[in-house]
Amino acid sequence: MKFSLIALLACAVTAIASPMQLVSRADASRIIVDIQLITTKSSDLNKKVADLNILTFVLFGFSIASGLQDIGQTGAIAVNDVTTPPFDIFSAPDARDVVAVLKTFVIVHQQLLSTLIGKHGLFAQFGATRPIAKALREIEEVVDSFAEALINLIPTEYDEAMFQMHSLDISLWNTVSVYSD
Repeated sequence: MKFSLIALLACAVTAIASPMQLVSRADASRIIVDIQLITTKSSDLNKKVADLNILTFVLFGFSIASGLQDIGQTGAIAVNDVTTPPFDIFSAPDARDVVAVLKTFVIVHQQLLSTLIGKHGLFAQFGATRPIAKALREIEEVVDSFAEALINLIPTEYDEAMFQMHSLDISLWNTVSVYSD
């Protein structure tokens, strides 16, 4: 019993004596990986949506909303990463790298949104538009939160990042509008 009390006391003293240093989770490499993961998920889902037809919808169509929800959940993790202190402004080269990956994400996600708009009639035939609209609204909230936090970390690329996020917002809004009718 004495040994365990001594070990516990030693651990407690070490923990108290050691200054705690927060490691920034909002570093460029983490954010780039987050964006790339969401890009991959968007691309994969776009392929599934594009392949849907009246014969395959019953088997695969209803999983599209959950795929969108997965993108939203992954985006929420990215929001957590970009909003966890301490916040260190990215260097200009890191900010450019983040925006380059962001541009790719916006293109890929806009392709998914365009494909969804093109398949709206198919989803409507099966009464599956409401879950799509709900998932898209959730993604819209995540994108807004992510953009707001990210912009503060990349002031050297503010204009380009805002342009990309605004472009994505318009595409999301259009797709939500189509699926909300």
